Amino acid sequence: MLESLALRAAPTAICLCGLLTALGCNGGGRAGPTVDDGGVTAVGKSSCEQASSAYCRKVFECSPNWGEEVWGTLEGCLATDAADCAYLAGLPGVSPRAIESWAKCSQAIGARSCEEWRYGPPLEVCRYPGGAGKRGSPCHEFAQSESGFCEHPKDPGTGLPSPCGSCEPEPAPGDACNEFDGCGFGDRCIETFPETGGTVMLACVQPAAQGGPCREELAGVCRGELLCRQGRCERPLRRGATCAGSWQCEGDLRCVQGKCADPLPEGASCDDAGVCVRGFGCPFLTCDRRLPAGSSCQYHEQCLSDFCLDADLCADNDPPVAVGEACAPDAYATGIGPYCADNAFCDPVTSSCVLRRPVGGPCRDSEECLDWLVCGSRKCAEPLAPMCM
Repeated sequence: MLESLALRAAPTAICLCGLLTALGCNGGGRAGPTVDDGGVTAVGKSSCEQASSAYCRKVFECSPNWGEEVWGTLEGCLATDAADCAYLAGLPGVSPRAIESWAKCSQAIGARSCEEWRYGPPLEVCRYPGGAGKRGSPCHEFAQSESGFCEHPKDPGTGLPSPCGSCEPEPAPGDACNEFDGCGFGDRCIETFPETGGTVMLACVQPAAQGGPCREELAGVCRGELLCRQGRCERPLRRGATCAGSWQCEGDLRCVQGKCADPLPEGASCDDAGVCVRGFGCPFLTCDRRLPAGSSCQYHEQCLSDFCLDADLCADNDPPVAVGEACAPDAYATGIGPYCADNAFCDPVTSSCVLRRPVGGPCRDSEECLDWLVCGSRKCAEPLAPMCM
């Protein structure tokens, strides 16, 4: 549910906001704070709110698209990040310095330039202080463990981890990992392909700094938003730079005729679907709007789903639609879209996508709240933590 302090330091390092998102935990009871100011008193709440201001404003200054993807709006980030801070500080066994550490990390992030935010090293001040949990003792979040790591066994039936794990040593680079448990401070859990052949596995990797060696087939091996280009970690290319593909260009730029440039609008001449603005393809050397499921087609790239069936109809696998666009309120029940993007839900009244709501926002069910929140008493709130014994 909550990312560790280390994961708050860079936009590419967040792990879907932690465990509770995947687990859907809403049972048990939230334990009281470990110290008098464990996130529930006025002083603790104020500290969390001040810290969240520094952090969220930096997110929306330097990585607005990522901020919108996770929290929807700056206001959503401010409310929910402050609640996350208080929630974590109130878990049993968490360090008495929980809020202090969260605040120092947020202030340090807020003081960074956008260049440092995107490409800089992990901030040591964001290393979360260990909790009281000794090796082998039960835990729910990393911050409860003395080592700063909580290992969660997977349920063989569901493939999801148990809400309660055990305090274990922090993994080192090269150790096996999974997408839920993560790795040690500053490391990432990524797919690795042995150079001499063998089984693909998830392993902890320390991302390389600018200029460091990398392999282009391994995603996430470079620090922050650096990209692997010709065997070295380098910054994305800016407007006008020579490029081999749009993936090398900065932000929303596309590789147009070998140069990083703005995406081409509707009607523009093109030679590759990847150079057109979102929702458009290049089937006939012109940027044309892609077709929804069931439309008549000749080529795969005419379809939103990127697949034209043998019956010359676009397959029903359209990408999610954005906030404000039309959607099907019963899409998940019927299997027939359009579906909303992850940061939105389909309002049954207007049949259009609406941003998911942050802590304190009105709701009818949990689908209307940010992914890791639940709807209780018609308001979005933090889920109750399980009691791990």
